[in-house]
Amino acid sequence: MACKIKKLLCTALAAVMTAACMIFPSYADGYAASVIDVSDAITMDDEMELRGQLMNAANDLGCNIGISFVDELYGEDITDYADRQMEDIFGSDSASVYLVVKGDCDEATLVLGGSAKDRYSSLKDDILVQIMADMKDRSVIDGAYKLPILLGAVPYEYTEQPSVPSYSVVIDDEADALTTEQQQELSGLLIQAAYNAQCHIGIIIDDDLDGKQSGKAADDFLDHHFGKDSDAIVMLLTTDPDSFDWISFSGLGTELYSGHIQSIFDAVYEELDRSGYFAALVGFCDYFGVDVSDVELPSAEKFMVVIMDYDDSLTAQEQNMLLPTLEKTAASAQCNIGVVITDDLGGKSSKQYADDFADDSFGYGSNYILLLLDNDTQYDYISSYGRGTDIVNGKTDPMLAEIQGDLKEYGYYEAVNTFCVVIDNADDIGDDYYYDYDDDYSYTYEGDIDRFIFEWAMPLGFAALIAFIVTSGFRRGYTKRKPVSARTYMDSTRTRFTHRSDVFIREYTTSHKISRSSSGGGRSGGGGRSRSGRGGGGRRR
Repeated sequence: MACKIKKLLCTALAAVMTAACMIFPSYADGYAASVIDVSDAITMDDEMELRGQLMNAANDLGCNIGISFVDELYGEDITDYADRQMEDIFGSDSASVYLVVKGDCDEATLVLGGSAKDRYSSLKDDILVQIMADMKDRSVIDGAYKLPILLGAVPYEYTEQPSVPSYSVVIDDEADALTTEQQQELSGLLIQAAYNAQCHIGIIIDDDLDGKQSGKAADDFLDHHFGKDSDAIVMLLTTDPDSFDWISFSGLGTELYSGHIQSIFDAVYEELDRSGYFAALVGFCDYFGVDVSDVELPSAEKFMVVIMDYDDSLTAQEQNMLLPTLEKTAASAQCNIGVVITDDLGGKSSKQYADDFADDSFGYGSNYILLLLDNDTQYDYISSYGRGTDIVNGKTDPMLAEIQGDLKEYGYYEAVNTFCVVIDNADDIGDDYYYDYDDDYSYTYEGDIDRFIFEWAMPLGFAALIAFIVTSGFRRGYTKRKPVSARTYMDSTRTRFTHRSDVFIREYTTSHKISRSSSGGGRSGGGGRSRSGRGGGGRRR
């Protein structure tokens, strides 16, 4: 009897398992789904739901499925665009179906790849006609849902929610730093990075935040595109001089990656300094485990050198001799190098003059270090940006001390040579501007602990020790058993008081600007680095 019962239970269990396999889709083959909406044709909630349905259909049908909504093709044939998008996202020769809809459903195409060509070539035109009819007569999202049904997947209303999470990628290039082709290629790489990171990924490139705090801008972007409580990573890269680069996290992104902000920035900046924004985002994908070995990067940036002597402090021969030295320093520092000597600032401060001269010479937002030798006010200045700031940040005072010392001792030629030497001898990375924030967007500067110890803790400790010794001495002096008169210790014929004053014969000034925002956000992680520090100055002795 027991054997019969056991046999019946085993039979029932097998039947349940068989039914489960028929009801729930299989994800073993790893087919993928993609929805890219750069024209805001559908809402974010609809996009997330559609991606889930496509994921179910992809596993049900055994082929990849993708849809792109685009505003503009910039003269490119829509079929060529769709073929390249499909190959970038799913790979060449993979079984794939890809739909591209342009503008207000005024143009569309459906392309097939791999084994999907044999299965759907005869149905392709009819499928496209029915999808476009639904998009125009009903809504864009209704037409999009029609695609998996026409391919033969389980109808939308009966499809179970996907058990495999799906992730989306949004690139917002307000600074036009990327070409259309680069954005298309990055979309495929970033989708792979998103699945590796188990998070949605957003990229913002902007040159003007309109006064908005970096953390607030990134958080708002995350909330709008992915949802406040989603698993997401958003990176903001900006050349806004009043702001700084930022990475925001939420959900699983906070748990897994908020402690690795510096490492992510290092991977991005290494390529940004060398080859620009496209290479920087490829470096971002590489950090998250994407194979980028086949990606063709732009050639490395060629760095400029400028030497401008407005008051003939250098001979023509000396300038020609200095140029190779400056070029060698530029190559080793991986940034533009400049020197300007003038006795007329045109009404500007040394800082304003140096910053403006660098922007005019190298281009706004470029990586550079520039030395201003100001023969007018005698207040010299080192301006820097990007990679240049990483090198000289926190070091402008001692650098200027050496340069000005050799200027006084040996003249302008040696001073410029020393400028190159102190750059070459600087640590590879200086005391970076690094920011973190709390819930009310109060930003704090996270400095180097060594700098804190040597610049603050040790001096304060010595001061406290000296104060204790002096106080103890006074105390002993005032605890005599026998009262005495002060006249005993005073010789009125030899006591004189003279006027004393401190004269400051050299001035160095540096500053760290930490911004604040009153807006709330509730994001659980984030941090940033600045590429926009502009150095410091010092008056000559």
